[in-house]
Amino acid sequence: MTPNRAKLDAAIPYILAAPQNSATIQQLCFRPEFGERTFVDELLVTTGGGVQGCRWSHTPWLKKKDGSGDPRIQVSILQKRVLDLVYEPGGVDVHPGDTFTVDMNLSHENLPIGTIL
Repeated sequence: MTPNRAKLDAAIPYILAAPQNSATIQQLCFRPEFGERTFVDELLVTTGGGVQGCRWSHTPWLKKKDGSGDPRIQVSILQKRVLDLVYEPGGVDVHPGDTFTVDMNLSHENLPIGTIL
């Protein structure tokens, strides 16, 4: 499902109206290798290592100068309202595979760089 521009534009107020705190995690996705996605009930996450065993720890697509994984891609969070707008389960598109899916306002204004969740 690929929504048109008008549908995307019309959804912006709904997306921005998501709760600013106390969000419930709707979905967890573990990605051990490129193209692999497993939906799980829990994940072990640390500040230094991200999601234990995920591909970021051994084959990150974005690296620091020393070859280690760039922490900016250590964990990803996708807003549930956006996922529902652009992804249809069972459709032809592959699930994006973001680590956490939450119904929360993920804007920079609500969650500036360095925010600990």
